[in-house]
Amino acid sequence: MEQKKRLIHRLRHKYRLVIMNDATFEEKASLTLTKLNVFMLISSVLVLFFGLSFYLLGYTALREYLPGQIGKDQSHLLLELSYKIDSLEKANLANENMLQNNMRILQDRPDTGMSGGGEDSIPGQVILDPSVEELALREKMGNRRDFSLEAGRSQTGNVLFAPFFTPVSGIVSAPFDPLVDHLATDIVAGEDQTVKSVLEGSVILASWTPETGHVIAIQHANNLLSIYKHNSVLLKKVGNFVDAGEAIAMVGNSGELSTGPHLHFELWHNGIALNAEEYMVFK
Repeated sequence: MEQKKRLIHRLRHKYRLVIMNDATFEEKASLTLTKLNVFMLISSVLVLFFGLSFYLLGYTALREYLPGQIGKDQSHLLLELSYKIDSLEKANLANENMLQNNMRILQDRPDTGMSGGGEDSIPGQVILDPSVEELALREKMGNRRDFSLEAGRSQTGNVLFAPFFTPVSGIVSAPFDPLVDHLATDIVAGEDQTVKSVLEGSVILASWTPETGHVIAIQHANNLLSIYKHNSVLLKKVGNFVDAGEAIAMVGNSGELSTGPHLHFELWHNGIALNAEEYMVFK
């Protein structure tokens, strides 16, 4: 108890702070202080300082300068960017899937999901199951080959597709035959004869490979894809839009798999190879 009284006495012991003129020793001001007053003053200043700092950094625009803190405008911008990134990722995935499918087609390696999946399926075989409407149309048309002479459009084929332009006129040297993994139609034609687009569409491939030489592929509506190989020269570039019947290449003999001037023509729908002779006349 005695020590406590001494401590309180020390805290309340008064001190005088005097401000004097250094030259005349005249007293200008004085202030009576105690240790307790000084402690209370310093504590109040610290509380006020930390309280003001907390308010400024927590409820004003200064909070944006703190590490890990973002403003309302920035949060909305980040949210919008996250939505856009998610949409771009989905679009990129869809484009990659389409590109892989097209590359399998161009390399004569159709997706295994197209072959029917049976144990007796032949590797590379494409099962073409005609619809009821197509069977009725075939029975109605029989073996007729009606085609228009206007602008070179062929009128044979599935009614689901628009009339095709014949890509090149010539003699079919190797017909479409999935049993031997030949998913195309080879047409012998004069060298440097014009190759035309069978339908309007966009060029998605215009390249050269050692096996197939100069190759051009066009994406059409209704998930149709046409491919033209062994050309001597290509007249279009990737991204070009072409009309039906527009010149896209010249017949050639390029590539290791070519044995003479001819056009290796492929027609695909939804990743399934089609027999081009059922849709157009080459002679």
